[in-house]
Amino acid sequence: MGIVDIIIIVFILVFAFKGTINGFITEAISILGIILALLCSYMLYESLFKAMQAAGFGQQGASIAAYILGFLIVYIIVIILGNLIHRTLHAIHLGWVNKVFGFSFGVLKGAFIASVILWIIVSVFPNTVKFVQDIKSSQAAQATMKVLPYCYDRLNAVSNIDRFNPFK
Repeated sequence: MGIVDIIIIVFILVFAFKGTINGFITEAISILGIILALLCSYMLYESLFKAMQAAGFGQQGASIAAYILGFLIVYIIVIILGNLIHRTLHAIHLGWVNKVFGFSFGVLKGAFIASVILWIIVSVFPNTVKFVQDIKSSQAAQATMKVLPYCYDRLNAVSNIDRFNPFK
């Protein structure tokens, strides 16, 4: 087992540990909250922009404030709901389930992020760089690098759009 294998395994285990500590609900809600907040701030922009202008903001200030306000409102609501679900699971003594799924989610999240990082390194640096050669000869790196192409294929399948997978 080489240094690249050890780095990847430790990287993924850090995410697994964080997922166990936070639990599945908190981990999933944090990602879901950001996605929903971005989407909703985009959808609520017009109404919030007009409200900010009516409140005395200039064109640029109203534009920035509308996006920030929309994002924060939705994100805070999602986080509050996530905390309620988290507390409910602990109250009915299902906290351990939350922790087990949190561990699994952490492993998946860590593997996905590691896959993205590895693909960037391998794509940006030439094959003559020692670290790139180490990545290409690492069993953990080769297994981890399969995550991104798999996710891309799943997105193609779900969206019914057959786009070229650049990660294969």
